[in-house]
Amino acid sequence: MDAIPYLARSHIIWSRLPTSIKRDGCSRFSKPIMLSLYLPGFLLLWITAFVKPTEAALKGVFAHYMIGTMTADEAATDVREAKALGIDAFALNVQNTVDSWATNSISYIFAAAESQDFKLFFSFDMDAHNQVSYYLDIFKQYHSSSAYYQHNNLPFLSTFWGATLTFGSSTPNQGWQTQLRDALSNEGISVYFVPAFSNAPNGPTDFFSTYPVVDGRRNVNVSSTVDMQYHTGAINADKTFMMGISPLQFKHIDGGQNWYRKGELSKTLTIHCLATQPRNGQILNLKPDFIEIITWNDGGESHNIGNVWPEGIANTPIPGYTDGYDHTGWQTLILPLVKAFKAGTTDLTTLTPATGSPLLTSASSQGSQNAENVVSVVLFMASVGNAVTVYSGNNQIAVYQAQKGLNTFAVPGLVAGHVSVDVWNSTGGLITFAASTIDVAADTSGICNFNYQVVKVSSA
Repeated sequence: MDAIPYLARSHIIWSRLPTSIKRDGCSRFSKPIMLSLYLPGFLLLWITAFVKPTEAALKGVFAHYMIGTMTADEAATDVREAKALGIDAFALNVQNTVDSWATNSISYIFAAAESQDFKLFFSFDMDAHNQVSYYLDIFKQYHSSSAYYQHNNLPFLSTFWGATLTFGSSTPNQGWQTQLRDALSNEGISVYFVPAFSNAPNGPTDFFSTYPVVDGRRNVNVSSTVDMQYHTGAINADKTFMMGISPLQFKHIDGGQNWYRKGELSKTLTIHCLATQPRNGQILNLKPDFIEIITWNDGGESHNIGNVWPEGIANTPIPGYTDGYDHTGWQTLILPLVKAFKAGTTDLTTLTPATGSPLLTSASSQGSQNAENVVSVVLFMASVGNAVTVYSGNNQIAVYQAQKGLNTFAVPGLVAGHVSVDVWNSTGGLITFAASTIDVAADTSGICNFNYQVVKVSSA
């Protein structure tokens, strides 16, 4: 048991939702490409100008982080890279609190956060253990750490799942009151409790009156309508709301964990989620109290934006669909999102790199039963007059004129083969370009892979 890495046992964030798709076979385009094209180094300059407010006033930006086997150096790297993006804390999904691989990794990530002035908080995985008492000792061990995230001077605490658990009480609310709040209060500890009760029977309807035990609601069910309902309910109840954002979900482990949820139905992690169509600028306009990136490191579900360390996925099927699919290119797109969210910005024309150079993202959709065979392009431009050319299967499928600021295009015509995007200036000169290194395939004889690739642009 001591050697089991985290992703062999990882939860499925959306596997229980009605819109999830469970699938065992391949559909037409079985090796999709997602290109995140950017000029290295441009946006990192933004973070140096931040003045950190108090955590109580902070519009917090978090990233979901799976606790799994790793080294102290790997933990330090994750903390350093997340802090550089303006992420305030990792939400530590913990499923095991007794085996050495888990306790060592928790100690490594806290040591790294303490030394780098970064924050962490626990998210108890109630799908892995259905007794909250299982997690309380690890929380009590670390809640007073200088790295533990606080809101309103209280240690922040979350969960995955748990809405129907009663722990022997008459109602789930009473169970959480008795087994969490009262149990900790007896030891002089109060918490700021924002669970992800995604399995709440009535969803957002009467959520805060059903669960007065909570201080807020964390939503991992990425739905625009549900987000607005929870946000309104939180305001009316004087509670807080945490919105989740994620590019997609794909998991291919066994017959019971073979899932795909397309990005077009979720809050795409690119700045496309800020576009006026079809999302209506929801993250910037809705102004939730917190946002959570799903995830930093869950490569097993294909929505990671950070490192997936090999120890955590060893002896699982996961490397078969993650090797070669680097997602860290997403991180440059997090920068303008973080800055705009914290500043309360709603003007999309201001979302440009600090140097005035363009940032381009192109993504070809996954070809599942529910996916659209399109290339989605998200482009930041510092000026007008530039053209975007999109190619699929070595054929030009679209040309667009870019405007200043944020541009989004959904380009039909994705086919098997190579995917590339060029950006041209007003005089016909090539500014930058990028191309897939893994082609979209019409079929496969191996793993049915709906993961995607993130690559950097090359300067012309």
